[in-house]
Amino acid sequence: MGEWAYSELRDEIPLLLSEMLDASRRIAHIVEDMKDFSRPTRAQQLGPFDMNEAVEAALRLAGSTVRKATDHFVADYGAGLPAAYGDFQGTVQVTVNLVTNAYHALQGKDRGIRIRTRFDEDRNRVVLEVRDEGVGIAPEDLPRITEPFYTSRREEGGSGLGLSISSRIAMDMGAKLAFSSTVGKVTTATLEVPVFQEKD
Repeated sequence: MGEWAYSELRDEIPLLLSEMLDASRRIAHIVEDMKDFSRPTRAQQLGPFDMNEAVEAALRLAGSTVRKATDHFVADYGAGLPAAYGDFQGTVQVTVNLVTNAYHALQGKDRGIRIRTRFDEDRNRVVLEVRDEGVGIAPEDLPRITEPFYTSRREEGGSGLGLSISSRIAMDMGAKLAFSSTVGKVTTATLEVPVFQEKD
C-alpha cells in the first residue's frame, strides 16, 4: 500500500507543480491589471502618430502568443492612412488588450483572428478593428464588458480590467472603443481615433 501511494504521489507531483505555476502566473497577471487600473492615469503624450506602427508595436509584444493560439491570423494594414491624433503608447496598450481578449475567446486553432486598419473618410477617423471567430458575447453582456472587474474568464484568471483600462485610455485621448458580437461566431472590437489636424 505504501509503495502504491508513493507511486501515485510521484506521478501527481509534476501535475501539481504545473498547476501551482499556472495559478501563480494568473495571480501575477491579475495584480498587474489591478495596479494599472488603480494607479492615476499617466499623462498621455498626445500628438500625431501612425496607426499601423502602433499595431506593429503591439504585435511585437503579443504576436507570438496569438500565433500559438490560431493558425489563421491576418493583419491587414490600410495603405496611405492619415496620421491619427492621440497617444501612441496608449494605443499600443489598447491593441495588446484587444488582441489578448481575441485569442482567449478562441476555442481552437482553426478559428481565426483578423486585425485591420483603415480610414473612415465620412467620420474622419483612423480605425482599428480586431475581429475574432471566438465564442462571442451575449447581447445582455455587451454593455457591461468595459465595466471594472467584469469578466467571463474568472476561473481562468481573468481580472476583468483589460477592457476597462482600454476604454479609459480611449476616452482620455478622444477616441471611441466599441464592440459588436454574434454569439458562437464572431466578435469585433473597433477603435476609432481622430485624424490629426494641422493648425493654421
